[in-house]
Amino acid sequence: MSYKKSVFIGRKSFLASCFQERYASNATTFLDARDPELPIKLKNADVVVNFAFDPKLSKLKYDQRLDIDAHLASLLKGTATRYVTFSTRCVYSADASTPAIETETGGEVGVYGTNKRIIENRLIDTLGDRLLILRLSNIVGYEFGRARRTFMAMMQDSLREESRVYFNQPLSTRKDFLPAPLFADALDRFVQADVCGVYNLGSGIPLPCGDVIASLLEKHSGADVVLADRQLPAEEFWLSMEKSSHIIEYLPTSADILLYIKTLGERLLND
Repeated sequence: MSYKKSVFIGRKSFLASCFQERYASNATTFLDARDPELPIKLKNADVVVNFAFDPKLSKLKYDQRLDIDAHLASLLKGTATRYVTFSTRCVYSADASTPAIETETGGEVGVYGTNKRIIENRLIDTLGDRLLILRLSNIVGYEFGRARRTFMAMMQDSLREESRVYFNQPLSTRKDFLPAPLFADALDRFVQADVCGVYNLGSGIPLPCGDVIASLLEKHSGADVVLADRQLPAEEFWLSMEKSSHIIEYLPTSADILLYIKTLGERLLND
């Protein structure tokens, strides 16, 4: 699609890089969230998509001064501009007995989940029906060297540098993974569809982490899996994609996800 009247915030984020890699040929406009001229630059935008998030809010108690979404929403208050932002599966409880659905409340996981829920509620109060929140599962892509403290990023770093991966939960722990190219495609569909509200965005499949690790290591002869002596309780989750499936064109199978993760492992050998 053409992004002529769409504005994107947060070029350096991992999610933004996933989107740009997939849609590099499209005319996209990226701006800095703290640009003093941002109110003027956003004036004619139909859609603002925010990838930016202050990492301090992953660990510290909520502070509006760190809330980039609140800042952007204040600039768009009273306009007709649609606002798209990203939340997390951590606003749901860590319970994979059933898929998490968008109407669930309570049970947030950690400070990060609590802060994201606060951010969501403040955005809803400010922007109402001009807001689209996408609650993400684990978006997985090539992350070697990005120093992100995520499941896949840390495993890629240690696999490349030490020929081993570390895991502190049972290998049977199930989580929801979505390949980065499919995240980018889904975001494109959501922007085109002109929808608002709260939607999950994942694969909708609870994959055992042991299978994910095995796929990443498949081409790495002699690579080890190091399990923590004191493992944490299994933190499982998967997202219901029933609501979102009416918007996006394709949902992956388990085989699709594991094949993609295998290609990430192969890329670590070749880059």
